[in-house]
Amino acid sequence: MSEIYNLPDDFFNGNPAETGCYFYQTKKSSEKNKVIFSQNLLCLLLEGEKTLYYEDTLTKISKATFFLLPKGNVLMSEKISEIKKYESILIFFSDDFLNDFIIRNNITVPKKTNKSNTTPTKDEFIRNFEASLLLLKQTIAKDEKLCSIKTEEILLYLYRKFQNTMLNFLQNALTGNSNFTFKKLIKNNLYQNLSVKELAFLSNMSVSSFKRKFSEIYQTSPRKYFIKERMEKAKRELLNHKKPSDFFYDLGYENLSSFSNEFKKYFGASPKFFCKKMNV
Repeated sequence: MSEIYNLPDDFFNGNPAETGCYFYQTKKSSEKNKVIFSQNLLCLLLEGEKTLYYEDTLTKISKATFFLLPKGNVLMSEKISEIKKYESILIFFSDDFLNDFIIRNNITVPKKTNKSNTTPTKDEFIRNFEASLLLLKQTIAKDEKLCSIKTEEILLYLYRKFQNTMLNFLQNALTGNSNFTFKKLIKNNLYQNLSVKELAFLSNMSVSSFKRKFSEIYQTSPRKYFIKERMEKAKRELLNHKKPSDFFYDLGYENLSSFSNEFKKYFGASPKFFCKKMNV
């Protein structure tokens, strides 16, 4: 029975983070390895050739191109280069990271995109990005925050420069990803003053199912999460020299008094005293 590889789990001792950068090297070619990807992947090939069999798609990659792969089962062949070497930079990122990336950058993923069987060619920015990762090689593998920043950087660039390729990938990656729809609904209604019952209705869930799903994704209750998000935004508005009367309604509060009371409970000081304390 042939071996099945689980990535990125096998690279990170079965405990991958939300993002991970792995520098892979081998001196042997391989043919149709069975690989289960539990996270999405950006493959930047430095030496050799790769062939991927994914669902109904066959893709060949060289060091001049790059490839985005949604999580799933793949047959993967690797061919060493003329200098008897295969080398790649593998950037893994979870569905949750991808969901947040899409929402954070206000990306709209259409239901249909113009599919293409060609793999995009690396430009100067991507080659420089590869070089920057190689310079950070000893650090980035241990620094989750740095890896997350670099992953965000390259995904945003690919969306700006290779939009159709990126949208194709996002469309495939979001198929069957229920968390994306849920998180988008929450983000879009952060400041709408909707009750849990109303949010559950919009999610087509019972209240208990909604609360359970919310806790699973955000690791807290809806009330605590919404208060935190509203108060943090209020803090930013105050630091930008705005008056509470200018934004309390936009945060979902019906009157200034209810906002001020919530603010004082959260920060331990009224908006006015908070501003004095922060020298705003």
